[in-house]
Amino acid sequence: MADPSNLSEPTTAPAADDRRATPRCRCSLDVTCTNSPSALAACLASVRDVSATGIGLVTSQPFPSGATLTVELILEDQVLLSRPLRIKHVRKEGPTSWFLGGSFTTRLSKKEMKLFL
Repeated sequence: MADPSNLSEPTTAPAADDRRATPRCRCSLDVTCTNSPSALAACLASVRDVSATGIGLVTSQPFPSGATLTVELILEDQVLLSRPLRIKHVRKEGPTSWFLGGSFTTRLSKKEMKLFL
């Protein structure tokens, strides 16, 4: 299971313009992302925050808003979670990094959320 020190408490009350329905938790785990089931190469992404309905990722590859990716949490060569993610927004973070915000196509269970803790 993931190291509990990688996650902070849920963030405080959302800002007035924050439309998220579920609390987010900061996280510093890595996941892999692919843009199709037959993709030969996966992109590594760092998880910035996660909730039961979505995730914020930092990656070296931009993906278009509206794209569907498969996000996999892998620890010790074992896939612990594989979930489709719909990209909602993309912004350039630095010279070679992008922030991707997306919604899972199905809500994470409490057990699945604990994988990020």
